[in-house]
This record gives sequence, C-alpha cells and structure tokens, in this order.
Amino acid sequence: MSNKVKDYVLKSDLVVDLSRKYNLTPIEAQKIVYRILEIIKDSLVSKVRVEVRNFGRFITKLHQPRRAHNPRTGERITTDSRSRPHFKPGKGMKEAVNKAFLDE
Repeated sequence: MSNKVKDYVLKSDLVVDLSRKYNLTPIEAQKIVYRILEIIKDSLVSKVRVEVRNFGRFITKLHQPRRAHNPRTGERITTDSRSRPHFKPGKGMKEAVNKAFLDE
C-alpha cells in the first residue's frame, strides 16, 4: 500500500482497523463488520429503522410514483413507487464533521 492518504474507507479498512484496535483476528473482525451491516440491511428490508445515538439513523423512505418522460422518444411514462434507504446523521456526527471542516 502506498503512503497516499485515501479519501474513502472500504469495508476491508473497517475490518483491519477493528482487528488491530481490539486485538481480533481478521476473520473475527470481518464477521463482526459483516453482521452489523447485515443487521442494518435486514432491519431496513423489514421496515424497521436503525438508530445509533450520536451517530445517526437509517430509515427507508417511500418515493411515490411520478411522471417522467423517455428522453429518446419523448414518451410520457409514470414510474413505479419505490423504497430507498436513507441515512440521517445524529447531532454528535453533525457536530464532529462540522468541527473537522471548520478546523481546516
């Protein structure tokens, strides 16, 4: 790995950090990360919101059908309603991110 600072975090980075910080094997850390993500996904599929205080909450939002058009043909169509996951940051998360950007 190069010395370049990345501007993103991958799931594998979470596994490595967790295993180092808590002296876990990479397999143990991977199981923990995967399980947490699976719980969030399964909860949203079941229409149950996931809330982590001072971090944020994951919810599903229902988007109603809307009128649109096919840009190639100009034909008017109506899209189906759909549900999408949504993350709303908590107060602690917002304050930490805001402080980091103001300190730059």
